Parts: sequence; structure tokens; C-alpha cells
Amino acid sequence: MDPEVVKWRLAVDQDVSFILSLCDVRMIIEPAAAARAAKFAVPEQLVRMSDALERMAIAKSANSYTSADMEFHATILEAAGNELLLQLGSALDAALIASRRVTLAIDNSAVDTIDIHRKILEAISDKQPDVARESMEKLISITSSHVMAALSRKAVVEEQQYSAV
Repeated sequence: MDPEVVKWRLAVDQDVSFILSLCDVRMIIEPAAAARAAKFAVPEQLVRMSDALERMAIAKSANSYTSADMEFHATILEAAGNELLLQLGSALDAALIASRRVTLAIDNSAVDTIDIHRKILEAISDKQPDVARESMEKLISITSSHVMAALSRKAVVEEQQYSAV
């Protein structure tokens, strides 16, 4: 999965099946990475995750929230201690950006996930791999639901605009 191809596909078209495939890839990779991070994270990585989470909580713009969210997830991949996960991270960055862009249509979608991000960080800090995995699965499920809701709304609006012509 070439990150540039992912970015290009998302820029050209918000194909529902492609975006859902990206969510699916996240569900395959990120819960396992969170569990590994709970085993291998070092204090410096925990501080970076915590800082990113706090920036997410106070973010005033979509760009600042997305930047902090990406850092949070990238640090989890780094903390998992597997160099190949880091390489997959840039493609996952594109998935995160796409899902954030789509879910911005839902009020409070970012706020809704702050607590679950906090649970992920706590599980990693407390060396609880199963809780970290389950919490990440929950986060990605919520995000996927937000993506589906946003895409459904977009389809309804487009249908209404088409019917009005």
C-alpha cells in the first residue's frame, strides 16, 4: 500500500469501499500495535502520546486535531517496536487523514473519541496489552461508524442536489 497512491485515491474520489478498506486495515494493524506498545513502550513514548492526547483535547481546528491524532497513532506504532509497522504507518496516516476529513461532517465526532484515546494510553502505560487492544478496536469501530454516517449524509445531500436540478 503505497502512501502516495492512497493519498491520490483519496484526493480524486472518496470511494466508500476504499475508505472502508482503509478502516479495515486499521482494524487489522492498530489493535495489535497497541497491544505490543503496552509491552514495549518506553517513558519518552508515553510522554509523546500523552502530549498528543492533550493537544487533541484542546484542539480548536480540524488540522490541529488531526495532526495530534496522527502523532498519537504514529507513536503507538513506534512503541510497538517493529520497524515494518513504522513503514506501514505512513499509509495509515493517509487513512487517518481520510477518516478525519470525512467525519468532520459529524458534530463532536472528535470529542466523542477523546475518552477512548485516553483509555488506550492508560492501558499502554499500565502494561495491559489486552485492554489496549480492545480499546483500540473500540476506537476504530467508532471511527468506522462515523465514516459510514458521514458518507451516508454526503450521499443524501448529493441525491437531493441532483433531484433539485
